[in-house]
Amino acid sequence: MNDTGEMCKKRSPAKVLWYLPIIPRFRRLFSDEKTAKLLRWHADGRKKDGLMRHPADSPQWRNIDRKFKDFGEEDRNLRLGLSKDGMNPFGTLSTQYSTWPVLLTIYSLPPWLCMKSRYIMLSLLISGPKQPGNDIDVYLAPLIEDLKLLWNEGVQMFDAYSKTNFTLRAMIFCTINDFPTYGNLSGYTVKGRTPCPICEDDLEALRLDNCGMHVYMDNRRHLPEDHPFRFNKDAFNEKVELRESCAPLRASEVYQRVKDIENEFGKPYKNKSTRGYKKKSKLWSLPYWRHLEVRHCLDVMHIEKNICDAIVGTLLNMPGKTKDGVKVRKDMAAMGRSELAPESRGKRCCHSRNFATSSEVIHLVREIKLCGPVCMRYMYPFEREMGDLKGKVMNLAKPEASIVQRTVAEEVAAWVAQYLARSQKIGLPKSRHDGRLGGQGTIGRKRIYMGFEMKNKAELFVLQNLSEVHPYLDEHMVFLKNKYPSKSDLQLIKEHNCSFVTWFKEQVMSQLSTTH
Repeated sequence: MNDTGEMCKKRSPAKVLWYLPIIPRFRRLFSDEKTAKLLRWHADGRKKDGLMRHPADSPQWRNIDRKFKDFGEEDRNLRLGLSKDGMNPFGTLSTQYSTWPVLLTIYSLPPWLCMKSRYIMLSLLISGPKQPGNDIDVYLAPLIEDLKLLWNEGVQMFDAYSKTNFTLRAMIFCTINDFPTYGNLSGYTVKGRTPCPICEDDLEALRLDNCGMHVYMDNRRHLPEDHPFRFNKDAFNEKVELRESCAPLRASEVYQRVKDIENEFGKPYKNKSTRGYKKKSKLWSLPYWRHLEVRHCLDVMHIEKNICDAIVGTLLNMPGKTKDGVKVRKDMAAMGRSELAPESRGKRCCHSRNFATSSEVIHLVREIKLCGPVCMRYMYPFEREMGDLKGKVMNLAKPEASIVQRTVAEEVAAWVAQYLARSQKIGLPKSRHDGRLGGQGTIGRKRIYMGFEMKNKAELFVLQNLSEVHPYLDEHMVFLKNKYPSKSDLQLIKEHNCSFVTWFKEQVMSQLSTTH
């Protein structure tokens, strides 16, 4: 307490939000003729044969074009992917610090470019040391406002490829995050009895008393009706699975669940969960958000990493990685699998290996069908980009400022290099070295006029290197020996070099006239 008897509250230092506006950067992209052409690749360069190679081949892309025709008719409108994750800017120097970048990628580009570092934009950087958690909507506000402007009104742009002005509009096609961040962005509680934001109430949890966690054993419902696993009681929970899985809720149905939730941000946080949802995400303020079948994509990178760690760690019995243990065996025995109960041998407890997989995997196929290839919806390129951001920390006292400063400097330098490469010099003399790499020399292009003697030598050199002409070479030497029997071999060679080209042309012309 202070001198007046009032309770003192410890306040954490205020977070600093770094926002790098996206609209000027879109202008920079369209100001370059080559990049402006690439931004129309999905319409002009994409192979349209019914196969799914790009998000533009997906049903979600086509549904947006169908529901918002004005947006779909303009090929230059942008569809963006948003990714948010935490990183430690100090590497191994500190484990108690977390900086959160928000990255954007452009899906209108070809598939070999849209996930490259050059076209991944750092739009927001949320300072540490703690993660934003449920308050992420507060920090997304400036980005959301620009996205609303880009959707509702659009922004005037100049297209350097077509040399025309147009109104650019843009939208978020999907978000790509790990599962905890999935919960923060979507507002769904990804813990407890119903942690799956796709299954929601259709997911049934089983509490393991010994392990102290929930498991989800009813994934066989997603298999075809005649699948043998549905009737295999011994390998599962001693029950036949005859239930059918429910279809995921549509976006409009999800919106009805969250529209009346009153958000409360800050800490301590009061959870007002409504059927699994703890808040109404700021992304619902985007007019098109309730029309997307897949709004938040499950990250394949983290899913396959977790499953591989579980499988390898269990098979190799790696400490800290194995999913097999005494508590697991006790829970298996309580579920009716007595043959998997732990066996006590003195002070040691022996057991065989077993593991469970994540329930998230069953929804990946649905997302591929709706949104396109996985290679454009996983965290690998964004993790590499965050690794590059860590390398930009020069001042350990102000890591976020270092990242933003170097990011802006690199973007400006790249744009200036592009501008100078295509600009024309005004009022300056032309360098005498221009065209040197093109083979024009250091003092400009030279014209060489060949005389008869040089021209004859050049033609003789070419003819002597043609296998079809070799018989004529021998024939001409025989002709010269008969004509000049008293000349030496050296004199005959000189005469051959001087007269062969003319003699050869006469022979060819005579053969052609005889043929016709």
